[in-house]
Amino acid sequence: MIFGRETRTQAISREQVWQAWKRIRQGGQATGVDGLSIAVIASQPRKYLYPLWNRLSSGSYFPPAVREVEIPKGAGKTRKLGIPTILDRVAQEVIREELEGKTEPHFFTGFLRVSPPQERPSGVGAVCPELLGTVVCGRYRHQGLL
Repeated sequence: MIFGRETRTQAISREQVWQAWKRIRQGGQATGVDGLSIAVIASQPRKYLYPLWNRLSSGSYFPPAVREVEIPKGAGKTRKLGIPTILDRVAQEVIREELEGKTEPHFFTGFLRVSPPQERPSGVGAVCPELLGTVVCGRYRHQGLL
């Protein structure tokens, strides 16, 4: 079975790529160095998303170069900003979802998370009674250190 799932080195499904595409499609419209817009990809998603899934799931994906744009800063200065291609943003979204699903269960749930903002509790009001006698270092909890 040459084309079976057993030949894939990464467990990334076509559905994951499609869901990531739907999230990216709702976001910003900036094109990358390849010049592909969201409208072009939306007109022929199979032509663009299938090769992306194929490279991601086989472990052969390499991100393309980013488009460099200078944005203004204070006092007349500018800084360089890299704009990834739309397909690279889809790939980043697939990888983010995959990593979050595997790492989030290991983090301490009572910690003040940085994202998403709508779930961020306010400072002192967020301290739980279960934290008494513990030290929170980063996002991990260590018992008996106080």
